[in-house]
Amino acid sequence: MVSFHKGVDLSERARELQRVATAGLSNGEALTALGKALANEISFVIARHPDTSIVEMLNLVFRGIRKEAYLTTTPDDDEARMDAVLDESAE
Repeated sequence: MVSFHKGVDLSERARELQRVATAGLSNGEALTALGKALANEISFVIARHPDTSIVEMLNLVFRGIRKEAYLTTTPDDDEARMDAVLDESAE
């Protein structure tokens, strides 16, 4: 079991969750497992906040995923270029 303490930075927690959630899986299986976990968390948020639009929540989450993936794969790009690329991909 993994134990997290308050104050652990989110990048560290994300790396640990990724390691645990994807151990022994192919890339496709890992993405599917992480996607299912994310979908479950989104549904929990919607259940706790019924006035939240699922479309708005998904747009927010997808933008965050696109941003993190972009930052990870192209860390030297400037933020303005990244925002332009993310805005294009959201359309």
